[in-house]
Amino acid sequence: MKQILKVISLRTSDPKQGWDRLKEEYHGNDRNRQMRVLNFSKQFELMRMQEDKSIQTYTNKVLSLVNQLRISGEEMSERRVVNKMLVSLLERFKLKISSLEDLKDLTKISVNELVSALLAQEQKRAFRSEEPVKNAIVAKTKSL
Repeated sequence: MKQILKVISLRTSDPKQGWDRLKEEYHGNDRNRQMRVLNFSKQFELMRMQEDKSIQTYTNKVLSLVNQLRISGEEMSERRVVNKMLVSLLERFKLKISSLEDLKDLTKISVNELVSALLAQEQKRAFRSEEPVKNAIVAKTKSL
């Protein structure tokens, strides 16, 4: 970061001009910012959890996109993020969502609470599953 500031400050004699260049380089102009917001918003709206992805992977993807939108100046409420996650989850989580609705007011649940509940559900399902674990070590035996 210091190197970037130094290079930009060498190009300009005025600190204000250097700051404006930094702002333009990292924040972009209004048109670029609007295009980023549109692209991120479209990705956010179209996002769905994929069958082969874990809750943690999906959550990381959603929150990364939400952070990009917020950095670009878009308002993203916690409720909107929770609602998006609830409607875009796989069918196997519908029972958990239903039980959460019975226990809590989903309009007041935080992203962290939702993710914690879903992670617990996913872990329980993995423990009960009779399918071999993907990362299991396969032991070979020699027959005599």
